Amino acid sequence: MRKIILLFLLLNHSNNTFSQVEKGIENYFHRKIDTLPAFLLKKENKHSVLNEIEKYRADTLEDNRLETYRLITELAQKVVDKNYKYQLIENLVLSQLDSSMMVRINSPAMLQRFKASDYNIKAIEILKKLLLPQNKRLLNFGNILILGFLGIQSDVITALADKPMKNDNDFGSLIWASKLALARMGNKKYTNECIESMRKYKDDLNEYYRICKHAAYIKNMEAIRFLEVLLNSDMLQSPTKREAKGERIARHALIVIQKIIKNILVKSLEKYTDKEVDEQLQAARKWMKENRRNYKINIDEF
Repeated sequence: MRKIILLFLLLNHSNNTFSQVEKGIENYFHRKIDTLPAFLLKKENKHSVLNEIEKYRADTLEDNRLETYRLITELAQKVVDKNYKYQLIENLVLSQLDSSMMVRINSPAMLQRFKASDYNIKAIEILKKLLLPQNKRLLNFGNILILGFLGIQSDVITALADKPMKNDNDFGSLIWASKLALARMGNKKYTNECIESMRKYKDDLNEYYRICKHAAYIKNMEAIRFLEVLLNSDMLQSPTKREAKGERIARHALIVIQKIIKNILVKSLEKYTDKEVDEQLQAARKWMKENRRNYKINIDEF
C-alpha cells in the first residue's frame, strides 16, 4: 500500500511539473510574460521542456516555428547544465532542415551565438545532412558559414568555392560564403583569395561593415592583419571626417576587434562620444601594432 501511495505522489508531482512547464512555455511564447521562467532552466525539468518544444516545433505556421527556435535559443543561452544545452542546440540545428525558407534564413543568426564547444556529435551529424544531394536546396549563406565555423568539410562546399563570382564584391553569394567557410577551416588558398577580394573595398563606405565582419569570421592571423589595415582606413582617421554612417562603422570596427582578440585593451563603446571612439581607435591601432605576436584569438566563438 505504501508503494502505491508513493507512486501516486510521484506521478502527481510529475504531472504538476509538466503542467507548470507547459503553462510557462505557452505564456512566454504568446508574450503573456516578458521573462523566461527560471524553472524552465532547471535540468530536472529538461524532459518536460524538450517535449513541449517538440510540439511547438511541429507547428504548421512558419512564424510560430521561427518563434520556437528563438525560444530554444534563449533557453540554450541561459541553461547551466551541459547536457541540457546540448539537447537544446540539437533542436536548434534542426531549423536548418526546416521546410520554410524564412526559418532557414533567419535561424543561422541564432546558431552564431553559441560556441563550437556547445555542439555535440549529434548536432554535427544533423548539420551534415545539409550536404546530402537531396538537401542541396537547403544550403544558404548563413548555414554554410556555420559549417565552416564547425570545421565540417565537404566536396559540396569546395565545388561552390571554386566557381567564379559574378562580381568582385558579390559578398552575399553562396560562392563567397563557401570561400569564407574554407578560409575559416584553415585553407590558405581561400584565405588569401578572400582577403585580396576584400582589400579592394577597404575604403568603400558601403562595403566596409560587411568585409570587417567577414574578416573577423575567418579568424586567423592573416585576417587579423587585414583587420589592422581596416582600422587604418581613411574613413576612420578622425571624427571630423566621418559622416553618421562612418561613425557607426568606426564603432563596429572596434566591437569586431574586441570580439576576435580576447586580450586587446579597448573599452566597451556602446555609449561613447565621437571623441572617445576616436581615442579608442588610436589605442587599438597602437596596441595591435605593438602586440602582433601576442594575439589571443577567440577561436571557439563564431
